[in-house]
Amino acid sequence: MMVEYCCYEPVKFTYLIYRVEHAASPEAERAAFRLADRWGRVWELNRISEREHLSERVQHLEDERILELEWLENWPSGTPYRAYRKVIEEQNMKVFDHGKRAKKPNKT
Repeated sequence: MMVEYCCYEPVKFTYLIYRVEHAASPEAERAAFRLADRWGRVWELNRISEREHLSERVQHLEDERILELEWLENWPSGTPYRAYRKVIEEQNMKVFDHGKRAKKPNKT
């Protein structure tokens, strides 16, 4: 169990994050979303419109609203696994349409 938590999960989520963030076509995006939801159990979908809420590694994305996928599983540090992307085709998000909806972040 410890090997799975410390070795397998980080590798699995690194792969899922890579697939989501590097999908270059609508078909690749849809396949990445399916894989991310099925294999990783996406917990939250958020639309981020304020640049300061983005991870430093994705500051290069240019769009009004960036999609953030968050998985329930956590890094050993307690930080959730997250992937960010500019959505190519909104229809591809229907993959996640089983009770979860993209939500706007709270404005405080």
